[in-house]
Amino acid sequence: MLTVPLGLEADRDVHQALLAEKAAMAAVEETEMQAARQASQENMGQARQRVGDAVAMIDDADVKTFGEEFTAKFDLWVEKTNKVIDYAATENKMVFARRISNGGSGETAFNDMRDVLDRFTEHLGVLTNQRSQTMEQRKQAAVQTAEQVASASQTLAQGTSEQAAGIEETTSSGSWAAPWQAARHPSGPTRRTSRPMPPGRPLTASERAQPTRRRPPHPDSRN
Repeated sequence: MLTVPLGLEADRDVHQALLAEKAAMAAVEETEMQAARQASQENMGQARQRVGDAVAMIDDADVKTFGEEFTAKFDLWVEKTNKVIDYAATENKMVFARRISNGGSGETAFNDMRDVLDRFTEHLGVLTNQRSQTMEQRKQAAVQTAEQVASASQTLAQGTSEQAAGIEETTSSGSWAAPWQAARHPSGPTRRTSRPMPPGRPLTASERAQPTRRRPPHPDSRN
């Protein structure tokens, strides 16, 4: 995430603005004073923009609180450092510029502002680490899920292949029979058998009309 670099770059910007303030008090030529004033304004503007961008990037209550606290402290310091540069550029007021900048209200305002900026940047780092860990955990969970799905698909495909191979082997050996045939005739193929005539059934008309065939007498019965 870009929030931590934004905090670090804002810290660099305010230090550059502080150096510009010191340069204004040491300026001899008007061009040097103008360069110091321009450098101060540019760096302060960049610091304000970077902190604002960092606050806008993260939806977090503490981040917004830090942003509001920084803005209040920053605006106070901006007022002080601008006054230092104005006094340094005005004849006979350099003593007031140095009094504010060196150990005075300007230095106090800068330190207070930097303290908020340091805590703000540290908090951004904590949030960044937490979110990075959450993303890594989600990534690992997604990989594990994909591996489980792939393993289940492979097992299913292997089982289907083995079942198909078993059916093909049974069919080619000629011993396969339909389930209904195996249930009705478990001992072998189906055979048609004659139904025995139930005892005591009366003869039909066609059976009575046929001549009765008599069996020849047994040779031993002739005597």
